[in-house]
Amino acid sequence: MGRSNKLTAKEVAAVKKTLWEGAAQMDVAYRFGVSQATISRIQRGEQWIHVRWPDGSEGALPIEREQQIIAQRFPGVAMRGIITQAIKEGLTVEDVAARVQGEVETLEEEEEEK
Repeated sequence: MGRSNKLTAKEVAAVKKTLWEGAAQMDVAYRFGVSQATISRIQRGEQWIHVRWPDGSEGALPIEREQQIIAQRFPGVAMRGIITQAIKEGLTVEDVAARVQGEVETLEEEEEEK
């Protein structure tokens, strides 16, 4: 799937912006004509470390952003984590339900903004 020429810094900035927005690595690789492994190395901060992410950070995609992307792609996974954490905190069933409802509303608002 790859190509013989390498990515430019400008293309890597566009790759990072696309990943930041939540695109899947395979989709980004296809769009830029490189392998998924190349995109993975960029996302993990193993290549093109000096090209900044949209938030200005360098290196790997910040874990906080990665968690947000996962929550957007797989809301059920995020909800299980929220419920597990609430139970560990000793919250009542009603409190857990309120926390989950708050997260659902946040996800719905984020979807509306898109």
